[in-house]
Amino acid sequence: TSNNTVISSIPVGAGPASYGHFLVQLATGFVPQTGLAPDTQVTSNEITVTGINTATAVSLDRGEYSVNGGDFTSASGTVVNGDRIRLRQTADTSAATTTTAPLTVGPVPAPFYVTTAPADETSATLI
Repeated sequence: TSNNTVISSIPVGAGPASYGHFLVQLATGFVPQTGLAPDTQVTSNEITVTGINTATAVSLDRGEYSVNGGDFTSASGTVVNGDRIRLRQTADTSAATTTTAPLTVGPVPAPFYVTTAPADETSATLI
């Protein structure tokens, strides 16, 4: 959606005891970072999880995440309504290459794209 907002309605739980739906809204999304020197560690902007009514699984396929300003971790965990999340990943070692740290809250993906500068810009940065 626009403004890097990720919104999805997903079912709560499984089996006969489940009911209703909840909305996961990752408030502003993660702003892509571009023009970076290769092998640079990058931290995303902070997003807020809203509209959920139960603890929800969170995982990241690349990099690390931090909840509410806590330590960064790569281990799966859970978030609740109002939690704030930041991502951290290292840019690729090659010039002009995009990588992503795809955070998943429940089944809702929220990617954080990181792109290294073209080779000519990288060389200028290193001088």
